[in-house]
Amino acid sequence: MYTVALVQEERYIDIGIFDTLENVFTFLNAIPNFYIETDGNFKYYYISEITDFFQYIKYKNKLIPLTKYSFDPQHKIEVIIKELPFLEDDVNQIINGYTLVDAYAIDNQKVKEYIELREEKYNLYKQILTEMGYKVSRSYRYSQDGEAIILNDKIFFSHLDPIFTYDLPADKEEILKYLKKVL
Repeated sequence: MYTVALVQEERYIDIGIFDTLENVFTFLNAIPNFYIETDGNFKYYYISEITDFFQYIKYKNKLIPLTKYSFDPQHKIEVIIKELPFLEDDVNQIINGYTLVDAYAIDNQKVKEYIELREEKYNLYKQILTEMGYKVSRSYRYSQDGEAIILNDKIFFSHLDPIFTYDLPADKEEILKYLKKVL
């Protein structure tokens, strides 16, 4: 299942739910001025403007009203497409998608492992840094860049992000070598 919304600045207008991505694009392609921008591997979906005072977009046997009075004509309209899991079936599985962990979207298939590894690694770094004489705390939770490790109430050490979780050393000896380089 896919949801479609039109977004511009603070305006967020839900359009509807579609059963396939193909149907989403059948609908979107019926909207005048719909276009796709590509940036590397990413695709962005927009409507440059809605020019008619009022129009219906026909999709199957539904009519979806659109009017230029819903949006600022000076700015393009972003089309947000979200895949949502269908929860009413009898399939026993972790749902597809992502879970927001602090400021980072983590694949639902890996989120439990990610949180466990992140906390294990934080505790190990906290233990080693404390043994080295630092006061270790966590700060910036819910901030744009996410939670971070702070030393002695003022020194930023690292965000508790996927780089910290997956890329920084995890072995005590390697951690000590790393800390001697960066501190």
